[in-house]
Amino acid sequence: NGVVHDNFLAQDLVVGDLVLLATGDRVPADCRVVDSIELAADESSLTGENHPVAKTGEALNTIGAQSPSISQQDNVCFCGSLIRAGRGR
Repeated sequence: NGVVHDNFLAQDLVVGDLVLLATGDRVPADCRVVDSIELAADESSLTGENHPVAKTGEALNTIGAQSPSISQQDNVCFCGSLIRAGRGR
């Protein structure tokens, strides 16, 4: 309905909600990134990678390919990840 809620509980999120992410935020649910500015997420709990991963709103090129692994999904922020830099939605 276009209403903006601040400090919304993760358990109340539904498909289609737009989540604003900024440095220091914990990602409340798996989210598709639609727009970002220098967004980087710490996904070490999922991948073991100790460096932040750059995230972008660009589509993945998966034509004729297998589904990308978690570490290749540059347009998805995963639940529990920490936003280390930038902002996105």
